[in-house]
Amino acid sequence: MRRKVYIAGTGSFLPGEPVPFSQIGEVLGPLPGAPLRLQRWMEQTAPVMQELLAIKRTHFAIDPATREPTEDNVTMATKASRAALEAAALQPHDVDLICYGSAHQDQMPTASVRIQEALGIEVCDELSIHANCTSAYKALYLAHELIAAGKNDCALAVSSSIASSELRAEYYNQALVDKDSLFLRWFLGDGAGAVVLTADPCRSLGYELCHSYIVPELPGRACDLDVPGGRRLGLSPRPAENARRSHGGPPGDFLVSGESAGAAYRRVGDGRARGTRPAKTAPLHQDP
Repeated sequence: MRRKVYIAGTGSFLPGEPVPFSQIGEVLGPLPGAPLRLQRWMEQTAPVMQELLAIKRTHFAIDPATREPTEDNVTMATKASRAALEAAALQPHDVDLICYGSAHQDQMPTASVRIQEALGIEVCDELSIHANCTSAYKALYLAHELIAAGKNDCALAVSSSIASSELRAEYYNQALVDKDSLFLRWFLGDGAGAVVLTADPCRSLGYELCHSYIVPELPGRACDLDVPGGRRLGLSPRPAENARRSHGGPPGDFLVSGESAGAAYRRVGDGRARGTRPAKTAPLHQDP
């Protein structure tokens, strides 16, 4: 019998000071070695992209003066994880599963092991997913499924991105750079996010993670899914159908979706509001 899975806490980390959209090129570094036509294109396109994307500011894990890294995927993910655990009133040793997802794999051993070490967790299951932009959703999917199946009780689903390492001026062969490579400078930034999932309703933050999915995207199979607030999300038929079934609750439910993975969650009774939430220092697992 599948168990219900609840959101116990969330956390995030954004490195450095906010960078206004108009200063992205300055912080990432100019490209004087790029072809002149490409430099003109960037200058003309930047204000158009600012209006189109409506991005006011972003964050980069680099020193704005030297462009040397100030964080990496593991340090950002660890800080987001600590924030999520604090919001859940849990300690690192309460976690028995870490699922990490990121499009970047830049260290060995893999990030989930390093996050476990940084948090000081002596024993826990850990998994790292390095696929594409849906890696974060896939990490959430695995954490959800393993708790629902009774394999684990308390999980950290974590994701981080350090796109600046591939957006700095020093990264490019400027003489050969093209528009597709430079386009991402306006889209991507750095940061991390984490969510604590639990099977204990008494630790619920007020939301149940009721559905998660992974599905291959095939040509001609896309469809739209209506969600509260008038938004429409493109999903393939199978997850859309499942999401409709699990998402058929009152307004206040939510659905998040990536290219080929996502999750739906709904508002439920807050375990803390019922007065049944354990004391802030009470661990989920007692040492024998």
